[in-house]
Amino acid sequence: MQRLHGILRLSWCVLAGACGPGPGGDTDPTTDSPATTTTSTTSSASDTDPTTGPVITGTDTTSPATSTSTTGASDTADSSTTEDSTTAGPDGLPLCGFADLPIRGLAGQAFVAGDFDGDGAVDLAVKPDGGNAQLRINTGSGVAFTAGDVHDISNGGKMATGDFDGDGRLDLLHYDFSIAEQIQLQLNLGAELGAPQSIPLDALFYTLRVADVDGDGDSDVSFGGRHSDPVRVLLADAGTLTEAHQLPVSACYATGSDWADFDGDGDLDFAVIGDCNAVLGTPPIAVHLREGDGYVALPDVGQADAGDPSVLAAGDFDGDGVIDIVTQGFHQMPHFDRHRGLGDAAFDAREAFDVPVDRWVREALDVDADGLTDLLADGDGAVVLYRSTGPGFEPCFVGAGDLVAAADFDGDGRTDVIVKDGQTFTLAQAQ
Repeated sequence: MQRLHGILRLSWCVLAGACGPGPGGDTDPTTDSPATTTTSTTSSASDTDPTTGPVITGTDTTSPATSTSTTGASDTADSSTTEDSTTAGPDGLPLCGFADLPIRGLAGQAFVAGDFDGDGAVDLAVKPDGGNAQLRINTGSGVAFTAGDVHDISNGGKMATGDFDGDGRLDLLHYDFSIAEQIQLQLNLGAELGAPQSIPLDALFYTLRVADVDGDGDSDVSFGGRHSDPVRVLLADAGTLTEAHQLPVSACYATGSDWADFDGDGDLDFAVIGDCNAVLGTPPIAVHLREGDGYVALPDVGQADAGDPSVLAAGDFDGDGVIDIVTQGFHQMPHFDRHRGLGDAAFDAREAFDVPVDRWVREALDVDADGLTDLLADGDGAVVLYRSTGPGFEPCFVGAGDLVAAADFDGDGRTDVIVKDGQTFTLAQAQ
């Protein structure tokens, strides 16, 4: 399905005269950066970015072309099943130790998590179908959601959250790599989201990320553009996004990116993969270090794999206090790569970690609260957690289906995972 998505995406970009990296598309993991993002996501590694912070990015669980769902199952606490460490998952994977609880009141194909109503519980923004956006309000347990207002929007595919007007409330950003040369912003008015505001762009784009780039307390946006175009950085001021920086890409298209403090000086830097669709190879990873009001480019700090889609996620995966990078691309044999940070934006040679089947990293976050950034991946009908051990990763099975979001949905201080399997939604509740 990932490769089918890439073929479809290649078709529209050829028609647009701006073919992007092949053979795949961008997931934006999901997402979001470890220094600024609490993950939900989808697709990309994330504008998920990845550990904890004020911004929560989303996951598109269409896998990845189209899927529809209606309602989830009824929630009954008595029907929960607590998993143990016995081997019961696909590929002989042990269970992760979550309890499975059915969720009531969810339907949709794209999701992003955040506390939209300010009550302390993590809610979801969903798109039941293209052209609509709706809040689903968490009743507090994480297993029941009530419907909020429905908004018509023109961007169909993905969402991210951030505080773009600096008022302390999460706003909602809509974007779609394939159909719209714009992004849409809905400001949080307190009790409801405002009408979508369209922000026109002069190019199709990839690998959108949300972070407080300039450290002024509100959220900003970055995205890659057409062939050989730089990454554009839009800074927010009172809910208005204005282009402020252009960051060159070392080769062709920006296909995976993340914001994090790679040189340890306290501000956010930017890492990006530049990929070409002509050759499946090892495209360079460029890092742009924040210096004053501008950036210093390091065009090749390591090499990734060409992508279907390309994934780049930042985090402290080995627990040494230095930010590392994980990348993933198209391979003859499934795996992802870790690039260990050595300090001052230098990285060790990439280390490959096998994946039993072709599953893709969607989120990077510290799921088990041990100080090490973990990875959530899905594909082939399963959500898998790669727990970081420091030297490596230990995979375990979360649930059957696609990753919807990861956050503390039941309010107990531990990270839970929502999984979508057809029309059924399940809360994998941390124990």
